[in-house]
This record gives sequence, C-alpha cells and structure tokens, in this order.
Amino acid sequence: MRSTARAAQKPRFQRGIGASDPPVLITDSVPASVGGWDTLSPIANMDPSHAIVLDNWIPRPGYLEIRRGSVVYGNTGSPSPVETIMAYNAPDPSNNKLFAAADSVIYDITSGGTGVAFSNGFSNGFGTYTQSLTGLTNARWQYVNFSNSSSNHYLIIVNGVDTERIWNGSTWANLSVTGFTSGTIVHIAAHKGRLWFVPSNSTLVWYLNPVGSISGAASSFELGDFMTRGGYVQAIATWSVDTRQTVDDYLCFITSRGQVIVYQGTDPSSSSTWSLVGVYDVGTPIGRRCFLKVAGDVFIMTLDGILPMSQMLSTDRTAANRISLTAMIMDTFRQATNSYSGNFGWQFIAYPKGTLAIANIPRATDSSAVQYVMNTLTGAWCRFVGINSICWEVFNDNIYFGTVNGLVYQWDVDSGDGNSSIVATVNAAFNYFKNRGRRKRFAMVRPLITTDHNVTPGVGINVDYGTMGEVSTATFAGVVGSLWDSAIWDTALWPGENTVTTNWQTLNGEGFCGSIIVQATTVKTGLSNGVLLRLNGFDVAMEPGGLL
Repeated sequence: MRSTARAAQKPRFQRGIGASDPPVLITDSVPASVGGWDTLSPIANMDPSHAIVLDNWIPRPGYLEIRRGSVVYGNTGSPSPVETIMAYNAPDPSNNKLFAAADSVIYDITSGGTGVAFSNGFSNGFGTYTQSLTGLTNARWQYVNFSNSSSNHYLIIVNGVDTERIWNGSTWANLSVTGFTSGTIVHIAAHKGRLWFVPSNSTLVWYLNPVGSISGAASSFELGDFMTRGGYVQAIATWSVDTRQTVDDYLCFITSRGQVIVYQGTDPSSSSTWSLVGVYDVGTPIGRRCFLKVAGDVFIMTLDGILPMSQMLSTDRTAANRISLTAMIMDTFRQATNSYSGNFGWQFIAYPKGTLAIANIPRATDSSAVQYVMNTLTGAWCRFVGINSICWEVFNDNIYFGTVNGLVYQWDVDSGDGNSSIVATVNAAFNYFKNRGRRKRFAMVRPLITTDHNVTPGVGINVDYGTMGEVSTATFAGVVGSLWDSAIWDTALWPGENTVTTNWQTLNGEGFCGSIIVQATTVKTGLSNGVLLRLNGFDVAMEPGGLL
C-alpha cells in the first residue's frame, strides 16, 4: 500500500508576478551589539543588541568602536618579563614617576624611550630605561602611594621577599619599620592615614601608629579567630560606605579562602574607636591584585566572578552571579578561572579616560593573555585579543602594560599592536527578523560604518546556530579619501572628515535565523589617535520563503 506521507520539501521563495521576475527582497535593520559580549543568554533567545563574539570592538553607547592599538613605550634592556608597573603621583605632577620591575631591577620609565616620532608629535620610543633600584629577588611588587601631614609623598613597595622599599620623590631607601620580619611583607595598604602590612601566609596583619607614620614600631592585629575557612590574609582594601546619614571608610581584610573581615573605626589599638562590622563569605580571590576600588565601592575578582563589595556582603555566595559585574560573561569567566587562576598576571584595573575597566586574564604566566573589558558607563563587555600583557598601570591618565622581553607598551594609541594588525570581529546575536517560522535566503548586508578612513569591512552570516561562518575579506586603507578639490565633489572626503559608509555586500546563507558577522582589520598608521572606525548597525536584505 502506498504511504500517504509526503516527503519534506524545501520551501519556495517568493517571486514577482511573472515567473521570470527577480526574487522579492525584504529588508530589516539590526542594531550594533552595544549590549556587549554575552555568553550567558541562550543563543536562541538572546537580546539582538548582544553579541556571541565581540573581539576588539568596544561597546559604546549607541555604537561599536574598534579598539586602538599599542606602541612600544620603551625597552628596559632586560630579557626578563616586566611583571609590575608602578606610578608615583607627586603633589607636583611634573615630579610624577613611572617605574617598571623586571627580574632583579626596577627601572625609571617616566620619559619613555627615544625613537622615531609620529608626524603629529607622538613619540614611539625604543630607548633603554634607567636602572633605579637593583639587586632585588623578584619583580612581583605590591605598592601604595602615601602622604602625611608633612606634605611629603611616598611610594612604598613590597614583594614578600626583599626588604620593603620607600621612594621619597628622589631616592629609594629601606623602609625602617620594626615588629615584623623584614622581607616578609607581601601586601600593603593605606587606610585613614595609616599604613597596614600583610606578611606572607599569615593570619596576622601589622599597622603603624600614629597616623602618618612611615617608620617606627609596628603593632600586630590578629584575624585568625574570624577565619573559619582557614587560609591567610591575602589583601586589604578600603570600602567607602554611604548610609545616607554618614559616609565612612571601612577596612576589609580579604582572605585566601574567600572571606572578607570588615572593621570600622580609626585606631585599631583602642576598642572604643575600632569595631568589627562582620565576616562575609565570598568566592576565593585570585592573586594579590584581586580588587579594584571604583568611586566608593570595591570590586573583588574571585572564582565566582568580579563582585561588588556593596552588594555581595548581603548576598549568599550561591546567588552571587546575580550581582556579579561579570554576570553576562559568567560561564566564560568561570572557565578562565578554572583553567588559569594559578597563573601570575590576574589584574583588574580602571582606565577612566577610556571609561573602561580591564580584567587581565593570563592564559600562561608571563607569555600569553587576553583581556575581558567592561564599559564602565553601560556595563557591557567585550574581549581584547592580541595583547599579551602581564601587568597594567595608569600614569598621567594614559595606560601602559608590561610584556615579555623587558618591553613596556602604551595602549590606546595608533591603530595596530606594534607592527601587528588588529582584527575586530563581531558575531551578532541570532535573529529571526520578526518571523521565526519562515525560512529565508540571506542575500545582502549593509554595515553602517562611521570612519575617517577608507574601510570596507568583511561580512558573513552564520545561519541556524551553526559554527561561525566564513567572512568576506576585510580591507582597510590607512589613507584618508580623496581631497575635495581633486575628486568628484559629491563622492570625495574632506580632510579628516568623519563619514558614514553604507555599502551593500553580498551574503550566502539560507535558514530560519541568522547571526551577522562583521570583521574589520586595522594596521599601524603612525597617528597617535589611530583611526576612527565605528559600527552603528546594519541592514539585512533577504528573500522570504515558505512557512513551516
């Protein structure tokens, strides 16, 4: 007996009135992925303003912007990696200093190297820095800027092995403090005018009296009674708490097992002015550089994500992901901590000029890294690839990072990473284009690009949740378009003019939903500000097919 079941047929696509008429194309607009990188949402139900992949595109309010590059600021001359960069911020900014530590030496890198200058005066230096302090054991320093009532300003550094050092603005000296064993202090903090010291692998911390002291006998303060999970004190942070009636700074002792012991008051030697606020459980912190203070809040980088102190102290650890800064990239961040948390180089740093916060993720100690980067205005994330940084520091509002082979780079300049190009890729959220049940043949896409250079981004499409599709060749020209008086007036560019390009490019994909891929490559231009390249969104032209 013949089966009544009919074979599944590929849906027909709409045509014009006549059989020979061309296909009927409909268009739809897709916003730029300003909501940022999303590895949390189901890919079948993701916000259209989010992205599955967002590499080297920075999500800004209203558009994506390709990140700028980095140039060599100078060469320490050491074959060893630069593992710490430290800024000394003097009362007179002209006396500010920038130091870099590599192996057994701390270098003065304030002036950068001497090298070929860009046409607009920005220097790309390759000179050798001055040795400022030698004979050290390792280059993994923690540090603090500290001022006292004498109007003196100091940079105090510790690494848990070498004698603690102090810079007074002109020379280095050994820190003259008794009580603890010299060379054991691995973390240092300043709180309400008082220096605090954390020895290696200890439940004791030490502090100086009176306020403003930089020498003398330190007093111990035992925290072991509150460390019910065991471990040792890993770091100290100051947290500003606004109760609407008062504003006060609390001192937070962060333990290696994920507890935060919080105190308030002024003088730890007096019970009348010093009291315990509480002991709170959080995720295990990662590294000594595990926190960042932004405004009054403190963000702690843990195995559970990057958590704000203001909220996590009232939230159970099992629900911490709800309040984590990294909630939108939760799974990716957790995979990184599971794989790389034992590597040196974890750091979370704010870059106010760029309205960014950068989490350095060391895939291998002193050799390979990526950065998870958050827009501090919107909370949207992206990923930087191509920057193998070990440590970061902000100095005179600019940002620098250290790398292997004794090099220090300045980031957020030019449009290439040294001599390497920057490839920016966005794989937007899958989109059914307002019709989940209709098959579509994707024909063309029109990226809406704002630029001051000749840029033709590569485009592609990933249909029906497949792997990332092929991208057409992305091209970039580092020369501004024709001047107004040497080309057709309505197609030429004024010098330095920002223009919007809306060129249609062909696609080849067929399915119910699609994820648009836009890729652009920039190369070194020698311009300090690099190139302007923004993705504002894209239009998609498709031929609708039959219904399910």
